[in-house]
Amino acid sequence: MALAFIEGLDDMGDTMEEILRTAVSPFRGEDRLKLRKYLDDITADRISDAELTRLWNATPANVVFYEQGGLRRFLRLIRDRL
Repeated sequence: MALAFIEGLDDMGDTMEEILRTAVSPFRGEDRLKLRKYLDDITADRISDAELTRLWNATPANVVFYEQGGLRRFLRLIRDRL
């Protein structure tokens, strides 16, 4: 899923809703359910922001989150569209 965020976000849509829909569009059926569960697990409050950032930085995505909790909120928005 993080591969969707290698290029500029503005190429994925004009609104955040379009961007998020584009990011999850390749996932169908079982893969969609697995991704939802994974995102639910890693965005749980028991995972620190630092650990979540470490996981995100281990992907090829080049989107950076500067606001405390921003990555968690972003991933929850994606999860909610699955």
